[in-house]
Amino acid sequence: MDIFEGMKKVFDYIREKKYGKAFLEVDKLIREFGDVDQLWYLKGVVLVNMERYADAIQAFQKAEELGIEGTKNFYAHYGYSLFVMRMFDRAVECFKKALEFEDDPNIRALLILTYTSMEKYDEACKEYEYLKENYPNLKGIELLEDDLKGHC
Repeated sequence: MDIFEGMKKVFDYIREKKYGKAFLEVDKLIREFGDVDQLWYLKGVVLVNMERYADAIQAFQKAEELGIEGTKNFYAHYGYSLFVMRMFDRAVECFKKALEFEDDPNIRALLILTYTSMEKYDEACKEYEYLKENYPNLKGIELLEDDLKGHC
């Protein structure tokens, strides 16, 4: 099996929500093909789906060390893991990098939650106003409004 067939197999397992099998497969690929940035990124994605966020952060860091060209999805996954582990400053950096690729209301919502967790309400409110103006029909926007009551 070549690396691309192996990666496809991992993606198939992820789609089927068979994260244990996906994890074993991506680990096997890393052993077979060595330190390939895309494999470490894929391992991070699998670990996020397994809710193993500290391990996911290590996988994303390894992908960065290996020179991965970041994408919106890379920074979104990395940022989410950092957010869950309460590494808020780094999560903000990742979410902002993700938004440089493409505006995404879900990433903006995560950025708002991160700022709120940091008690940086001015930044959170600014992002919230942008979200309301540009994505007024966003599902769950009222939950963000509740979190920001009395701050905006």
